[in-house]
Amino acid sequence: MRVDKSKIVHAIEACLPNIVVRIYRDKKFKICTFIRKKRHTEIVNRLRKKKTPINVIFMAISGSTWKYEYLYKLMLADSAFKPIVLVCPQVNFDDAFMRDQMDKTLDFFKCRGYNVISSFDKKRNIFINLEELHPDILMYTNPYKGIFLPQYFIDRQKYTLPCYISYYYPTGISGYHDKLKAFESALWINFMASTAEYQRAIYKTNCVVVGYPMFEAFKNGSCYGKDWKNQEKKFKRIIWAPYHHIFPDDDQIIQCSTFLRYANLMWNITEIYQDEVQFVLKPHPLLRAKLEKHHEWGKERTDAYFELWRKGKNTNLVEGEYIDLFNSSDALIHDCGSFIVEYLYTNKPVMYLANSSNYNVNIGTTGIEALECHEIGFSEKDIVNFIHNIINETNDVKKDRRTTFYNENLLPPNGLTSSENMLYVIKNKLNI
Repeated sequence: MRVDKSKIVHAIEACLPNIVVRIYRDKKFKICTFIRKKRHTEIVNRLRKKKTPINVIFMAISGSTWKYEYLYKLMLADSAFKPIVLVCPQVNFDDAFMRDQMDKTLDFFKCRGYNVISSFDKKRNIFINLEELHPDILMYTNPYKGIFLPQYFIDRQKYTLPCYISYYYPTGISGYHDKLKAFESALWINFMASTAEYQRAIYKTNCVVVGYPMFEAFKNGSCYGKDWKNQEKKFKRIIWAPYHHIFPDDDQIIQCSTFLRYANLMWNITEIYQDEVQFVLKPHPLLRAKLEKHHEWGKERTDAYFELWRKGKNTNLVEGEYIDLFNSSDALIHDCGSFIVEYLYTNKPVMYLANSSNYNVNIGTTGIEALECHEIGFSEKDIVNFIHNIINETNDVKKDRRTTFYNENLLPPNGLTSSENMLYVIKNKLNI
């Protein structure tokens, strides 16, 4: 029987005075950080002598949070690297959701021609050990411990160089870096989207500002309009992107979801404007699973609602990658923290649905500046007025502010793209 050491440690800490616990944790953090830094130096020295390509494993859990496309392609074209995408299970939901998510993610990468494998070996009926892939560098796509299998998380990686860049543009959410202190200190390179994020970081030794990868994704991404239905006349295209925090015990820092309030209204709006506007429902990847567990929704109602959007005359449902969707849209209505900044790369009108007058509390300076580029929706009237302005192409009062924010915050440093900066930093540290 395996002993859970963390539970024993927590039990001991519970019996000690707070000041003793703080001193113990601080000393432990410093010792662990010193050991990891020494270990990283040893690995770097080994890789500098390696004559075969550097094995880079991208730890992917979903297509919607995939931000390494252009770094992957740069590495694929560079003989110094051998990049592989490893589809990992998202273990904070039930087994059925986890396996369905893995299948969808695997298909996402296969359809795009990636060198991709599943972490689940069907022949042996086990999740593979990372050591079997002989990774030299691990590129994490998510920093949260409860998301990955324990053996895949960063604290178990002793013989590889772990790296990370946020899967969303960091807006300075209060407590963000406190929450991820252990993860960030264990990284070989902590790539940062902006100077503001660097200044907020608690552990700066391994931080490098490179810009945010969505810059090149939107700049070079397609604009085919594949997610919009063909219609006889040109309709305005508006996305509704609701977040997933629908339960009272969801993250208290980011209580922003308005889905339960606006679900019926948004469908009614699609019917009112069926001859003028085409709408796409782009839910957060976790929203469906949470709705299925909600006492007022459940699986049957959730499936029926999503199917309404998928089959509607002037509506559609998009649950995966969204670059083409954003590029080919005319506007966005949302309450999603990731999209506060990301949609600003398109420089198109955007409305943020506020769940209260305190909607910007804990969101951070960058987030507040980004929200100032949004129109804020508090009611049905606000949403309708926003849609009217999109239809009539009038009263885009935030256009100049969006342009200023783009120029001041979204352009990567060094005259390079974010992915080019990341590759340069990695090669420079390895003397390649």
